[in-house]
Amino acid sequence: MDGLNCDALQVVLAVIAGGIALYLIRRTPTLRAIPFELKAPAESQPGWCAGEMLDAPGITVSGRPDLIQCFDPATGRLLGRVPATPLADVDAKIARARHAQTAWAQTTFEQRRQVLRTLHEFVLSHQREICQVACRDSGKTMIDATLGEVLTTAAKLQWTIKNGERVLSDENRDPGFMMMYKRARVVYQPRGVVAALVS
Repeated sequence: MDGLNCDALQVVLAVIAGGIALYLIRRTPTLRAIPFELKAPAESQPGWCAGEMLDAPGITVSGRPDLIQCFDPATGRLLGRVPATPLADVDAKIARARHAQTAWAQTTFEQRRQVLRTLHEFVLSHQREICQVACRDSGKTMIDATLGEVLTTAAKLQWTIKNGERVLSDENRDPGFMMMYKRARVVYQPRGVVAALVS
């Protein structure tokens, strides 16, 4: 009887150890986040007040249609001016984006998750700087920036890392009784380059 109990115990322990190993293997990402640094602009630092006060803050610069003006809506201080992309250059930028998208379409979900993990780690590691930039650029309070920028972005990245491959996988659908001789399948395909105009 003792030999039987010992054998049964060994089997149970082996099954438990195998289950734990399988759980850890499936849970551990094979491609980890890649650390990188991006310096926050001086204008985002607390107490910054070097920008000139604008009389009538706006995104256009009088007599300079080639520039976009950036300002702090909370104070009216100038943050800087950036060149507006000339219409002639838009097609070239779209072509570059299309070339990059073609390469991206060849990546595996694990490679895409690595990019998302990298962004997620960066957002979590640089919460304060991200919130300071959002406050300066949009006039938000720190709590609004935390809830609207950092937490929202981190949650969306985390959800996509966990669920992206599953929700974008091909699906078989029931075509219904009258079409039982047919098959229905949903196949998700990339849209390619799209423009997102965000204000």
